Amino acid sequence: MQAVKFRDIFKYQIDVKNELHLYGMFLHTI
Repeated sequence: MQAVKFRDIFKYQIDVKNELHLYGMFLHTI
């Protein structure tokens, strides 16, 4: 149970990083 929770948190952090990266590229192109 705890391992699954940790994996979900890890996946969430990766999603947030990808969104921030895309947002940074978007701001850079303006």
